[in-house]
Amino acid sequence: MPTFILRHDCPHCGTTNVGMVGCYPMFGSRGCHVPLSCPYCEEIVVVPVFLDYDAYNHVCAVAPQTTYNISNGSAGCVIAGQPYPAKTTTKAPDHVPEKIARAFIEAQENLNKGNLETCVLLCGKAMDLSTKSFDSTWKLERRLKKLATEGMLTRDMADWAEEIRLDRNTAIHEDHDFTPDQAKAIVSFTEAFLTYIYTLPAMVEAHRASKGEHPTDADE
Repeated sequence: MPTFILRHDCPHCGTTNVGMVGCYPMFGSRGCHVPLSCPYCEEIVVVPVFLDYDAYNHVCAVAPQTTYNISNGSAGCVIAGQPYPAKTTTKAPDHVPEKIARAFIEAQENLNKGNLETCVLLCGKAMDLSTKSFDSTWKLERRLKKLATEGMLTRDMADWAEEIRLDRNTAIHEDHDFTPDQAKAIVSFTEAFLTYIYTLPAMVEAHRASKGEHPTDADE
């Protein structure tokens, strides 16, 4: 049975330029599609290709060890469209400062790759940097309490953030294995935290500006 290979970024685990492999092309009314497996996460990516049915059957009969390298169109098999599912685009909430956004995006990427401890560390870094943008004089624990006292965070959000601070410390100092669900929850909260700190205030300010209000008008 001929083999199909393609070097592509895996949309499931995020591994870049990985060699995917498959053996069973599917011919149908919408052309030919080849399912390929990622060697890291073993999930499937489907690739549309140009491949002549009769020529393929001939290869199966006379040269079953043939390798179709879809990456460069060898053996007459050429990629015909975007593989799917499409790669998930990672991004930070709107209006988050670049350095903080970069830490959060790296956390998402590490979650996708299964690097859970690194993911938790980067979420903690994003939170640490975000609170330092308001007050850099205290440790994160005290900054969170101050932000809650001043009304910049709700009490529940401050408590959640404190849990992530503790998780980050665990990732640094202890031999602890985070589960995928734990890491996903930490990423989700970090996203909500950054949205609350940066995105919502910017949305409120933009709304006020659209009505010709100054930031203090609504409070008078």
